[in-house]
Amino acid sequence: MLDEVKYLGVTLDSKLNWNQHLQKIINKSQTTFAVVGCICGKKWGLRLNMVHWLYTRVIRPSILHGAIVWWSKVMQKTAKTQLGRIQRMACLAIMGAMKSTPTTAMEILLNLTPLDLVILAEARMALYRLCILKQPTDPKAEAGLLSI
Repeated sequence: MLDEVKYLGVTLDSKLNWNQHLQKIINKSQTTFAVVGCICGKKWGLRLNMVHWLYTRVIRPSILHGAIVWWSKVMQKTAKTQLGRIQRMACLAIMGAMKSTPTTAMEILLNLTPLDLVILAEARMALYRLCILKQPTDPKAEAGLLSI
């Protein structure tokens, strides 16, 4: 019997605790930043504004994929911490800042909302779009989604 299955890009495990999905997102993001780090240099490679574009237009949307399904995982402190590490890696790569620079300061300077709040906002917007389309019609499913 399978412990996990991937459906439309979202990894579902047998207990629906989203640990496997979050871990795969983190590993994928770290790999992407490692590749970006190899092609960036102080005097050569990608410009810092291109790294910002890559993060906001490529990496972050891949993290947000399926947020309406797994948004509840973001409420846990460990998930917030892990997502914060991804955002910190992005901020350091974008700014070229020292490793001791506070994450909050970098997020403010770059106008980046913390990743856990972005995921919750994306889930709310997806729910809003579903409500406009009059989906889901099942009252039990609707009540579960409205807890967002």
